[in-house]
Amino acid sequence: MGKQFPKTNKEVRRYIKEEWEKLQLDDFKRYVDQMHDRCEAIILANGGHTKW
Repeated sequence: MGKQFPKTNKEVRRYIKEEWEKLQLDDFKRYVDQMHDRCEAIILANGGHTKW
């Protein structure tokens, strides 16, 4: 599905639930595995923009 622009709190909650249900265990593993590199990039950028 493309971009969604919710107009009510009920729609926001529904869209969040739909997107949450699309996540797979491998998605979380990838994010956790990259956390060290992400944190290091933020530190080196003094909190500024990073590639992440």
